[in-house]
Amino acid sequence: MALDIVYALRGCYSEYGEFLEELGLWLDELDFTTKTFSDAYDFHDLISSLRAQKSWLTGLLKLYSNNTIGKAQVAAEILMLDNSDFKQTIERAYADIQQLIVAPMQNYITERESMINNTYYTALEMFERLHGYIDTIEFRSDARDMGIWLKPLPNIESPQAS
Repeated sequence: MALDIVYALRGCYSEYGEFLEELGLWLDELDFTTKTFSDAYDFHDLISSLRAQKSWLTGLLKLYSNNTIGKAQVAAEILMLDNSDFKQTIERAYADIQQLIVAPMQNYITERESMINNTYYTALEMFERLHGYIDTIEFRSDARDMGIWLKPLPNIESPQAS
């Protein structure tokens, strides 16, 4: 009878050790890296083109505000302006930003949301398994106060990981 208890305890201890090893491996696999999207696009050409077009319009409006030219002349200048170049610049910038920044960011957020949900549920499973090995009032009290019961959400408004 005593020998049966020894074998049962040895099995329990080895199972607990295997569980702790599994838990340690799982914790090591967690990926909490952040990704930066601001380096994905060079805005230099776009901004240079927009500044050139803005300076022309600013000059025209200064002439109007100084009463050098009238409304009719401002309207005529703007109508003569070939805004297809300006429009193409804006459309190209929009397409580039959509393709190089917004779409990858949406994919990254979707992947991260899935990873966070999986991590949360795996953590709950690990806690449930750990609970089978540790059953004390103090442990339960500490576990109730843990932040894991609050489901983590990514803060996409801040570049800081939280």
